[in-house]
Amino acid sequence: MSKKLTQLKISYAELDYSERNEMREFIDKFEKSTISERITLNESFRKSLGPINSSSCPMCGK
Repeated sequence: MSKKLTQLKISYAELDYSERNEMREFIDKFEKSTISERITLNESFRKSLGPINSSSCPMCGK
């Protein structure tokens, strides 16, 4: 199992019921979307969330 998958499973287990439900709905919607929709969704997440698990963004320095 990859490190990313392990981290995801741990984080998922720490969510409450409504958050887990929201995540399952997102995964279902994501898996049913087209490749171009997935790319757009990923870009919007990256822009809205900023850097994750790092001290600063390599692009903007924030």
